[in-house]
Amino acid sequence: MMKKIIVIMAAICCTLAFNAQAQSLKDLFNKENIGETLGGIAESVLTNKGILKTDITGNWTYAQADCKFTTEDLAKQAGGVLVASKVSEKLSDVYGKIGIKPGAFHFQFNSDSTFVSSLGAKTLKGSYSLKDNCITLEYRIAGKIKTASVNAHIQKAGDNLSLLFNADKLLSLFGQLCSVSNIATLKTVATIAEGYDGMMLGFQMKRD
Repeated sequence: MMKKIIVIMAAICCTLAFNAQAQSLKDLFNKENIGETLGGIAESVLTNKGILKTDITGNWTYAQADCKFTTEDLAKQAGGVLVASKVSEKLSDVYGKIGIKPGAFHFQFNSDSTFVSSLGAKTLKGSYSLKDNCITLEYRIAGKIKTASVNAHIQKAGDNLSLLFNADKLLSLFGQLCSVSNIATLKTVATIAEGYDGMMLGFQMKRD
């Protein structure tokens, strides 16, 4: 009798497990969830949409860390929006240690192709140029002597502007803005991107 009860209970458990799995698969492949998954991957990929000077002219303030993949295939391989979200969280921690926090880091892009960037009390100036979805920032002393040139991908959605760099270029940018005492912390940025092909790191700015 006891053996029969055990067999019946086992059968019930298997049925429940199968139904739960079937429901899970049904949920996974339902139209709404597929849309959310594909949408998430799309959000983690750089667009090729060109940017005009009029798109970025104005004042922008740092809102949060950002990262994206250069192609949809690379995003899918790495885990897409989930990985991008986790990396952004790690970046936010690193940024905070060097003073880059919401409201504390600014860019001002002017219509005459000049810009001003400020982090805390430090302000730097230079010129910029746009080509398709890329921007080149040339930092200059007294508006004349070039100290560094940094390339980035630029992406705009409404009042949000993302500046995304290869890890070495991001370090170059921070080298202009941050003190020497933060170099060790900055090197952490490079290690975050290791293991992810085609990942760009940076930040999302919000129009003032």
